[in-house]
Amino acid sequence: MKLSNMENLIFSYAHYKIVDFYKLMEFFAGLQEKGMFSIEKADSGRKILSGAFIRPYPKNHWNPMAKSPTARQVIGHVSVNGDNFKIETMTKSGLKTARQLVESELGEAILFEKEDYEDPLDRFRG
Repeated sequence: MKLSNMENLIFSYAHYKIVDFYKLMEFFAGLQEKGMFSIEKADSGRKILSGAFIRPYPKNHWNPMAKSPTARQVIGHVSVNGDNFKIETMTKSGLKTARQLVESELGEAILFEKEDYEDPLDRFRG
């Protein structure tokens, strides 16, 4: 029995190799200016970037923070270390959306390597 219209939680990852690091940095800086991304750490010299895809909370969201007009919902994370670029989301559809965005905008600046998924309950099963 389905209790809500929420998608099942499944840790979802996409891995890329970076061809053009500076184009990638420029892309995420542009998303931040549009309020779609929050850069947590960036160091062009060391080729490091971490941050989160964000959006305003959906109307009538259950989280009490959603009532604040400035609150943002994190919908995915990005980590870059050297030539490795990873997107992490908590749903398969979230990963699909993030992949479509970065791949359409970055094109040949990144090379897709693989996608993988992890059932959160596997962390408890030992």
